[in-house]
Amino acid sequence: MPRDNGLRLQIFATIAQLCKVLILGIQFSSLYILWFTGCSTNITDTTSNMELISNKPIEQQHAIAEFRKVIEMNPESEWSHYNLGLVHYNQGEYQQAVKQFEKVIEMNPNNIEVHNNLGLAYHNQGKYSKAIIEFEKVIETNPINAEAHNNLGLAYHNQGKYSKAIIEFEKVIETNPNNTEAHNRLGLVCYSQGKYQQAAAEFEKVIKLNPNNAEAHNRLGLVHYNRGEYPKAIKQFEKVIEINPNNTEIYSNLGLVYYNQGKYPKAIFEFEKVIKLNPNNAIAHHNLGLVYKEQGKITEAEAEFKKAKDILAK
Repeated sequence: MPRDNGLRLQIFATIAQLCKVLILGIQFSSLYILWFTGCSTNITDTTSNMELISNKPIEQQHAIAEFRKVIEMNPESEWSHYNLGLVHYNQGEYQQAVKQFEKVIEMNPNNIEVHNNLGLAYHNQGKYSKAIIEFEKVIETNPINAEAHNNLGLAYHNQGKYSKAIIEFEKVIETNPNNTEAHNRLGLVCYSQGKYQQAAAEFEKVIKLNPNNAEAHNRLGLVHYNRGEYPKAIKQFEKVIEINPNNTEIYSNLGLVYYNQGKYPKAIFEFEKVIKLNPNNAIAHHNLGLVYKEQGKITEAEAEFKKAKDILAK
């Protein structure tokens, strides 16, 4: 991680304002802490107190105001721009985050952490091409950066460039065969391509590494569902329910399996669970209507279709 020796002077110019920020409960990034750690012994001692305070809940709006005050005092403060960007990012204000991260990169073009976070901000805006450029810059500097390869693979996946996405996720797995996130994402790419056997293999690897990974059980269940392997799908969905009984998606998936098996009472039971947990779930009302229609209960079916339509119209 690059360190800016000039920060030693900047700290003394703005330390009072920073302490005010910390008291408000800002959760600083590792980059911020590392830069402080690179200073004198006294500053390092102060850092331990900062880390302790910074674990308190975030006061986002106060944080933004205080970081802006620091930047007014010292417009060239990299860590202030960076942390202001992080606060905006955490609030979902991605364009504001981009603006701050770009400021840092202007001052320090080789900071790979900021390039990675800038890529994430672009990605969350749907600007995948720009995100890819940033992740590639990270990889140019550090070819074995698993996080950047993971993020790059996700960006390619969202662009529909599945072959490139697979390459990136496989690079992560080469470095760390136990990376469940990479196996999960590789499975998703294979699933998107209709390669259900390969997808199942990846999700099974995730489950082997983490038997309580509900997401992997759900996705493996969907693979079995799409292959018409309904008993296997039910087994996976029921496992998810054991892990998280309030997951409405799973009851909906389970209801669809029963619907396709012609087990309409069981399908109704599952869709009603979804509606009980979330009365405004339009899809569940629609699916429940389909079941009633198959049973010849036209009045009940039309009532559910109307509820779905009304919810979507809001």
